[in-house]
Amino acid sequence: MALACFLLLAHTLVNREAFVLLARACGTGIADSPMRRLWARSLLGKYVPGGVWQLLGRAWHMQQLGCPARKAWYCSVIEQGASLALCVAIALIGLCLLEDKQLAAALLATAAGVAAFAIPYLLPALADRRRAFVAGMAYAAAMPLYLAAYACLVQIPLLELATCLFAGTSAGMLAIVVPSGLGVREAVASMLSSSHGADLLTAMLLARLLTLGIEILFSTASWLRHNRRRAAA
Repeated sequence: MALACFLLLAHTLVNREAFVLLARACGTGIADSPMRRLWARSLLGKYVPGGVWQLLGRAWHMQQLGCPARKAWYCSVIEQGASLALCVAIALIGLCLLEDKQLAAALLATAAGVAAFAIPYLLPALADRRRAFVAGMAYAAAMPLYLAAYACLVQIPLLELATCLFAGTSAGMLAIVVPSGLGVREAVASMLSSSHGADLLTAMLLARLLTLGIEILFSTASWLRHNRRRAAA
């Protein structure tokens, strides 16, 4: 469990740095340290019913630091879109491999790779396209850490675990009216698992608690530091 917690922490840190890179690529004009703090302060917004409160909170904090509203929302939406696209791609490739459709998996993987290179150069209004590409690679690098954390908590063939986990995560992200996809992610992943549904459900609930604990620590630390800075100003 300790290793799983460490991997989830690493996953969170990589996602934070990816957002910092993306924010600079979008030309928000906010320095890296304040961006890390506002990212952490907005983490718990996703647990409020409605599905948009994390994005709203993040965009509002960015505007408070002088970022134009259009760029703030643009950055937040790209972040969510990149994460969702990665999860869907991994789930689809895994599903093809489970069904012994190697050619389809190879074509999907190729398409995903081409898209990863092309999209940063096709998106409008980016101030630094190279940095946007690096941010995308950072988001991709966070995914193996996420998978490895779950692999520490449940003994399931890795390909099946990856397929079920990322399919469930995709469903949870799309269920925007449900706080952080709570219940949707776990239900979809456990139902897709052929013979390990109960074990996977238990692991996902435990991982959810670990992730929530990490996010509370990040958010609390950021708010305390933010309040100290305001008091000293």
